[in-house]
Amino acid sequence: MPILKIFTLTFIFIVFFYVRLYGDIIVTKDDMILNGKIIEDKQNDYIKFANYHGTFHIEYKQIKEIHRTKSYEEDIKIYQDKGKSVDEAEVKTNYQAGLEKLEEQGKITEKIPAEEKQKETFALVFSPFYNFNYGKLSGKLPQSYGFSALGHVPLDQFENIKKIYLSGIGAELAYFHSEKGARQVSGLRLSAGPLWKFPVSFGNFRFNYCVLPEIGAGLYNIRSIYSDTTTLKMNLLFSTGPIFNFSSILLYPNIRFDYIYDGVVPLCGIGFGIGAGFYF
Repeated sequence: MPILKIFTLTFIFIVFFYVRLYGDIIVTKDDMILNGKIIEDKQNDYIKFANYHGTFHIEYKQIKEIHRTKSYEEDIKIYQDKGKSVDEAEVKTNYQAGLEKLEEQGKITEKIPAEEKQKETFALVFSPFYNFNYGKLSGKLPQSYGFSALGHVPLDQFENIKKIYLSGIGAELAYFHSEKGARQVSGLRLSAGPLWKFPVSFGNFRFNYCVLPEIGAGLYNIRSIYSDTTTLKMNLLFSTGPIFNFSSILLYPNIRFDYIYDGVVPLCGIGFGIGAGFYF
């Protein structure tokens, strides 16, 4: 089934291309640049390092350079000086998460002002989409399309949520339409689900990879040659793809699987969407 192929490809992508990004700034001997904050330094032995993704150890024998920075802007400049592409929001998030870990351990005597702590921000994404339908209805309704407004609601205030890399909740309001001749299925629907964003590095190019399963319901108008009814139906949605950040603007090209439940003939589709939006 197409949905199994989507999950398989997503899993392979994450396993082979997912790289955790950590930093103060540490450059490893294989030229990986990591940013966050050093919270413990055992000279000639190891460094204990923290950022948005947690706390871990790096052995000195793996380290090529150490840069002790005082702001995330310094981290960004080091990336730029070394010719690396920069996701400023990600660098700031890693840096501030390290500072918060220092604060928790009592290694910062003054509280970090709340306005200086970087948090995940709300994102609003608008996306047209197009699906190729399959299954029993594909001959009668071969394609579907629509438009969605998707909100990314952050949950970074919950420490346990961070440990499983859950970035927040995705909530979507969408208009769905499928029509051929006298037959039509259209409706306005609302769905939501857990949102995962995995930082990915591919050479000098870095971005976040998004995985978003959703469940919801919609009010659908179902029309055929013999009837015309409006009814409430459950729907499932799975979307996945890279998120490219350009300051406060984001782009989210994605592949998607749509399923509208019906006890007799469900409507299934697989397709793509092109999303663009803003961070607030």
